[in-house]
Amino acid sequence: ATPQGVVADVPEQSMTEAAEEAALFEKAQAAVKATMADNAQLAENIYIEQTPEGLKIDIVDSEKHPMFVPGSGALTPEGEAVLARMLPIIKKMPNYMSISGHTDASPIDNKDPSYTNWELSADRANSARRFLIQEGMELERPKKVVGMADPEPLDEEDRRHPKKRRIWIVMLKR
Repeated sequence: ATPQGVVADVPEQSMTEAAEEAALFEKAQAAVKATMADNAQLAENIYIEQTPEGLKIDIVDSEKHPMFVPGSGALTPEGEAVLARMLPIIKKMPNYMSISGHTDASPIDNKDPSYTNWELSADRANSARRFLIQEGMELERPKKVVGMADPEPLDEEDRRHPKKRRIWIVMLKR
């Protein structure tokens, strides 16, 4: 099936189509929770909600289970495990997707001053995209891969909290 989403040239949704999509998102939301239920360690890294843009799967770092190698776009084994568990659910959905990378406010410790949290967040989003495709997701599914750096923090009190290091996968509304 051809993926659909906000970037596709489709007319406005009817009320019936919108209700069907909302039900699909609710089913996917329940499936994500169910697939993570047997692994409390990985489940603490997943937040899922319906947004105006679509179904957002927020995959965050934690102190004990980082999703990415610190200061790098490389996925950790935990990051790969979370994405691998999400993939069958994502593949069942007919929607296009957007992947956004986010960082905390910590400066990157490297020798290249031009490599900032902007590049790091984009690398993390792209790393997630590459992993999902390598594991069998269709090439045309991702329609946006975005680096957001740290301007959208989850917690204004601690701009370096591990949960700020995250990716969003949004299954875009049709």
